[in-house]
Order: sequence, then C-alpha cells, then structure tokens
Amino acid sequence: MEWITLASTVVGAGIATGSALLLDRRRWQRERRDRELETRRTLYGDYLACLGPGRRSGRASACATR
Repeated sequence: MEWITLASTVVGAGIATGSALLLDRRRWQRERRDRELETRRTLYGDYLACLGPGRRSGRASACATR
C-alpha cells in the first residue's frame, strides 16, 4: 500500500511539472511573437516616416525642373 501512495505522488508531481513547463514554453513563445511584432511595427513606422521627406523633396525637385 505504501508503494502505491509513493508512485501516485511521483506521477502527480511529474504531471504538474510537465504541465508547468508546457505552459511556460507557450507563454515564452507568445511573448516572443509579441516582441517581434512590436519591433516590426516600429521599423515600419520609422520607414514610413523616412519616406515622407524624401517624397516631398523629390516632388519639389520635379516641380522645379518643369
């Protein structure tokens, strides 16, 4: 009877540890995806902000040469 109690405790601890590891890994993946998305949004915003002045100066040059 003592072995059954010990074995069920060990199995329960294994299940709890495994589920905690799985949940932590999924949370880590989700946070990594969120960071990558935020970085991409920032880069796209910076890129679009840099395009504005270049477009305006190109348009001004084109209008000045007419």
